[in-house]
Amino acid sequence: MLNLNKDDDTNKTLVAKLNFEPQAVSGLGLGAGLYRGKVHGYSEAGGTAPTLSINQTIYSTHLYYNQLPFKFMGELFIFDTADLLNNSAKSSSKGFFVQAAYEIREMFRPYARIEQVSPDDEDPYATLLFGNEDAKRFTAGIRFNISPESSLKFELISEKIGALDRISILGGQWAVVF
Repeated sequence: MLNLNKDDDTNKTLVAKLNFEPQAVSGLGLGAGLYRGKVHGYSEAGGTAPTLSINQTIYSTHLYYNQLPFKFMGELFIFDTADLLNNSAKSSSKGFFVQAAYEIREMFRPYARIEQVSPDDEDPYATLLFGNEDAKRFTAGIRFNISPESSLKFELISEKIGALDRISILGGQWAVVF
C-alpha cells in the first residue's frame, strides 16, 4: 500500500503556463501548460525502496471566457508517464473538464461542470489514483458571494467510475481570501 499520509517526495518540478487574451474578444483567453517532474512513492510499512517511481510530463491546453454574467472554462490534460521501476515503460492517460456559469446580480453564480479521466492501463500513477476505469463526474452547484473576500459554495456531485455504481456527493465550502 502506498503511503498517502505524508509527503515523502523531495523531487523538484518544472511548471510553466502561457495565456493569450486577444483584444478583439473581451474576456476570451486560451493557453497551454506544462508540468515535468519525478514522483517517488513509498510503502506505509516503511523502508527506503520506492514502491512507485515515475517521470511524469503533463501537457494541458485551456480555453476560458469571462465576461460577466457569463463564465466558461475548459481544460484538456495529457499525462505522459515513464515507469522507472519497469524499464521506463511509457503510458499516456487523458482527462478534461468543462464548466459553465452564469452570475446573477454579482451575488449568485449557479454552475455546472463535467469532468472525465481516462487512465492508461499501464500508467502506475493514474491507476493508483483512479483504477483502470474511466472516471466521469458531473457537478451542479451554486456560489454565493458574501463579500469580495468571502464566498459560500454548495455542490451536488454525481460520479461514476467504470462499472461501479454511481455515487452522489453533497458538499459545501466556505472560501476566504486573506
